[in-house]
Amino acid sequence: MKISRLKQSCLCVLATLTASYFANAALLPGDTGTAAKQNVQRALLGSAVAPECQSAKDFKFECQATALGQYSDARQYLDQAIAKKGDAAAGMVSRGNVEFRLHEYDKAVNDYTSALELRPHDAGVLSQRGVAFFKLHDYARALADFNAALAIDSSLMDAFLGRGLIYYDQQEYGKAADNYVKLASLRAAANREDAIASYKTAAWLYGQVNREANARASINAALALAPDSAALYATRGRLEREQGDLVASFHDYSRAVQLDPDDVDIRDGRSAVLEQMGQYEAALDEMDRILLTPRQDPELYIDRANILMDLGRDEQARADFETAAQLNPDSPRLLNQRMRLWFYLGDYGAAASDADLWLATKGKVDSDKNVQYILLWRHIVMQRQGVDDREYMSAAMARLYNRDVWPYPLMEYSIGRLDERQMKRAALWGDPQKQNERDCEAAAYVGEKYLAHDLPDQAAENFRIALQICPFDFVERKLATHGLRQITTATEKHR
Repeated sequence: MKISRLKQSCLCVLATLTASYFANAALLPGDTGTAAKQNVQRALLGSAVAPECQSAKDFKFECQATALGQYSDARQYLDQAIAKKGDAAAGMVSRGNVEFRLHEYDKAVNDYTSALELRPHDAGVLSQRGVAFFKLHDYARALADFNAALAIDSSLMDAFLGRGLIYYDQQEYGKAADNYVKLASLRAAANREDAIASYKTAAWLYGQVNREANARASINAALALAPDSAALYATRGRLEREQGDLVASFHDYSRAVQLDPDDVDIRDGRSAVLEQMGQYEAALDEMDRILLTPRQDPELYIDRANILMDLGRDEQARADFETAAQLNPDSPRLLNQRMRLWFYLGDYGAAASDADLWLATKGKVDSDKNVQYILLWRHIVMQRQGVDDREYMSAAMARLYNRDVWPYPLMEYSIGRLDERQMKRAALWGDPQKQNERDCEAAAYVGEKYLAHDLPDQAAENFRIALQICPFDFVERKLATHGLRQITTATEKHR
């Protein structure tokens, strides 16, 4: 099992984009931003008509009121203008826009619908109604409007953003990413930062559906807009690390460090790559440099503690965990990782306490898979104490949903429902690209079970297999390393 090191999420980018585009997505006639508003203010003070509103005809006063943010007044002017039966469609659209600004989205939908009865092929109004439906959480109708609008005009940014958000909500991440790429390409000329954010979001979403080539292409497109962005090189480095291309990841993180040597997250990311490459001392050097200055981020101390455990420096790791606990005693990641340290130090009571606290808090909302690993570690803690916890484990396992996939067979093996041969056969099922990881975990936990039952030779044999095949950043590699160290120490004492 790989150690979780998730430092940030592109969900914040989604939120930013939503706020940026949809807060005032319904654009009003003559509404061109702050400069226009200032011109209208000057014009009204001078008893003249603002240039932006000269061509507004029946909607001249509404245009000026809108530019001043006086939306209630604007609606009154529009009511009067529509009653005079001017340009009915334009009036309905303008009043819908004002109602949108007043957050009266249901009324806006009604006016947009009336306008579309007169102008059924107006892509802009279709898109605006889609945004209003989106605000009302009527995603089916919003998606229908966005699709219809884009079939007429493929340059509508709000429609691409809206579709992307809806597809994201429906967990159709690939489709969502496709829309963000379209959005980014349209935004590139007008707003480079928004375009970059959209490309980054697309890359993250493509990563969720294993479209690795698309993910890299999205980051490359962002880098083409900002070739000196340390953050983008780090983003590509993180993506490459997750895809297992460690050499490319290291080069990108190193380029990011050159561009911004003081960025803590970038150095932390390069440390993670070095750890994954098995370059533990170099990874520790990065963390030591970061933590020369005391930090308020407990994750950094947890990161260094993990590397120290890789190196067998458990007491130093303990000090970092203590610092992390002072900063955030309820951190689920702290409980997870510190539980393993207590186990290595032989403090099984503390290890069980951390496991139970994690299960009582994070375990209620985390994935079945992560819960299974914590339960498995809780079991090996009890196993070392000679405590029979099969009843507890059986009850916990009965509450799980995913009983047909790894690591559930490990849990069945741990309490005797499967023998070693059956468990290793079960490891053959699943994603072929994860076969090595399942074999690694099988060997490590078999070795631990032998060691707990005082069979050091069989334990050592399995631990050595684990060290040959386990990725460098897997906790099972640490388990095998500490197990072999314990066997060696016990052997030397008996000489």
